[in-house]
Amino acid sequence: AMGGTVHVTVGGLSGTSLDVDVDGLQAGGGNLPRYTGVDMEGTLNAKVSLKAPGTLIRGQAVDWSQATGTVALDTQGLTIKGGKAAIPMGGGPGMPMDLPRVVLGELKGDLQFEKGLGTVKDLNLKSEDLEGLGTGTVKLGKRLEYSELGLDVRLKFEQAFQQRLGPLALAVNMLPVDRENPGYRGGRLTGMVSSPRFAAKR
Repeated sequence: AMGGTVHVTVGGLSGTSLDVDVDGLQAGGGNLPRYTGVDMEGTLNAKVSLKAPGTLIRGQAVDWSQATGTVALDTQGLTIKGGKAAIPMGGGPGMPMDLPRVVLGELKGDLQFEKGLGTVKDLNLKSEDLEGLGTGTVKLGKRLEYSELGLDVRLKFEQAFQQRLGPLALAVNMLPVDRENPGYRGGRLTGMVSSPRFAAKR
């Protein structure tokens, strides 16, 4: 079981409103490790409040690509314990690699959606291993799993963490140094929410 509580409310006659309140969900629970291929631990909290045209009560398809509202999430003690991930090397297809233990720590995200286009108001990650900042957009699909990512990500890796990376250090060193913050390296997260791609920022 994933622990924690998930409260979902769906309603509306002129459109569909979706309110989701996730409190204390365990990242390593349920089918998540099998679905992602990554073994994680930590706690996830989220609040989703979206309104979209179309209503199920009248037999209409709900069009999430036109949704307006907010999505906020935060984590505590988020840690990748192991697993495999496809890491793109030099812009080519992802190479499956064993993941080391990575402490992601506290992730905070805040997105504002207007007619399906979500703008990142705040996206940051902080732990003893790394720090990260994100900007950009998320374009909602008619079905939420088809939503498209367009995020610029800046990451700063602690020295001790880099020494633990093994072959993954090659991928990290391929990321270009950020011009504004030389301590950070830049990447871009694209693709669908269900199958994201991470590549060096051009």
